[in-house]
Amino acid sequence: MRHLFGHRLGVDLPAVLTLALSSPSQSVREVLTGEGLGDLDLAAVAVLAVPLWALPVADRPTVVALCEHP
Repeated sequence: MRHLFGHRLGVDLPAVLTLALSSPSQSVREVLTGEGLGDLDLAAVAVLAVPLWALPVADRPTVVALCEHP
C-alpha cells in the first residue's frame, strides 16, 4: 500500500480508482454507489479495492484518507 500510494495515480501509474472496503460482506459496487459512482463502467476503469479488515487497525485511517475521492 505504501508503495502504491507513494506514487501519483494517473501520473506515475495508470489511473486507478481506489476504494476502501470496510467489511468482507461489502461489495465494490456498494462502495461505488455509496460514493455516487454507482454507474461507473468497471470494464473501463481500473479499481483497487483495499480490504480494511486485513490491515493493522493503526493503518486503517490513513488508507481510508488515501482512498477518498474528490
